[in-house]
Order: sequence, then C-alpha cells, then structure tokens
Amino acid sequence: MYNRNFSLLNYREMLLSIMPGKKMEKKLTGLVPPMITPFREDESLDQEGIRRFADFLIEKGAQGLIPCGSSGEFITMTLEERKRVAEVVV
Repeated sequence: MYNRNFSLLNYREMLLSIMPGKKMEKKLTGLVPPMITPFREDESLDQEGIRRFADFLIEKGAQGLIPCGSSGEFITMTLEERKRVAEVVV
C-alpha cells in the first residue's frame, strides 16, 4: 500500500539508511532503464507485472534495470514494498 504519510523532509535520510557506506563498484554501461512499478486496482504490487516488464526490458537489450525509478512511485512505497520489487526484479 502507498505510504500516504511520507514527508519529503525525511527522504534523504531514508535513502541514506537503505545502503549506508555503499559505493558503486562498477561503472554502468549500455542501456539501464528506470522501471515503472505496476500496481493492482487495490494498490498492492503487481508482482507478475513487474516480472514480465523486467523480462521484456532484458529481452530488448537492457544491461541493467533501475526498479522503482521512473514515475515517482518510490517515495510513496513502503520499505517492504521497495524490497519486494527488488527481489522480484533480481
């Protein structure tokens, strides 16, 4: 479900808490598109839709994917939802 109590004031703090001290070990090259996150009518994650979309992007030549990364849904999702999207995509 959407996190309707989200505040932009804690956005930076939230991002830093997810992976503290982590750095990119490898430069990204090629096509690495941000993904939209499909939801069902009841606002739950459409896990099969996420899986199909990830497969489609890879079949079309994507070298990597950026889950929850294109239409602003990231800031409205709970940490558990973001983790689940990552699990489905990987």
